[in-house]
Amino acid sequence: MKSLRPLLLLLLLAPAALLPACEGSSVDTSAPLMTVNRLFPQELETVEGCGASLEALVLRTGQSLRFEVLLDDDDELSQVKVDIHANFDCHGHSQDKSSVDWSKLEIRDLEGASSSELFEFAVPANTTAGLYHFQITALDQAGNQSPFYIQNLMIINVSDTVAPLLEMTEPSGSSLTTQENQITLRGSFSDNLPLGILGQDSKIEVSLIALDNGNSYYHYPEANDYQIIDEYSASFEMELSFGVLTSSAYRVRVRAFDQVRNASGDIVFDVTKN
Repeated sequence: MKSLRPLLLLLLLAPAALLPACEGSSVDTSAPLMTVNRLFPQELETVEGCGASLEALVLRTGQSLRFEVLLDDDDELSQVKVDIHANFDCHGHSQDKSSVDWSKLEIRDLEGASSSELFEFAVPANTTAGLYHFQITALDQAGNQSPFYIQNLMIINVSDTVAPLLEMTEPSGSSLTTQENQITLRGSFSDNLPLGILGQDSKIEVSLIALDNGNSYYHYPEANDYQIIDEYSASFEMELSFGVLTSSAYRVRVRAFDQVRNASGDIVFDVTKN
């Protein structure tokens, strides 16, 4: 048994020998600090998007979004990421039209504890007009992520800045009452330029909101719901179902879009279901 005592003593002392090393180590849990400077456009403007007034940076095709990102970390930076994407229908990203939704994703690898990064993104001439999201975030080597910098962008396509005109013939008032699970929508819309392929290049968008709980969805007429009047105008007729939005009161919002996604004024009415 005497021969085992030195071995037991070593086993007991081994954890104690490791304690100084453990006490000296630390885990990096601090996210990088990020500041956005030298932003162009500089001023936010009030625009309409997603059924509400929003603050956004307004850019026109041919202009560039420019900014500087200053980054600092207590240890080692890893990456900075810039993401620009469409938010036309509050994240409905349709591509079946003649213009092109603007999209940018740039990820840069970083070294050191601080960095200054300059970015510039030109808006192409054929960019679809409308609301976009612009966001930036950064990571350090430990995987800690900075808070997102997020802004709305409103893109204006300078080739066509005239919005289409929308008229509703049914319903004709600001409210109606029904016992049915659907209602009929009839109307027409026109534009200063050719409408192109109805339902793709130019289209009608309908949003339905249940007023008691705020649930909503978007509906788009099918191709056979449109009727061509001439190159610049068309009519539509569709059945709007209340679907899974169980409620006694709804708000319906109808708007028209042209080929570059200029939006008409909204026509809004309330529906009471008995």
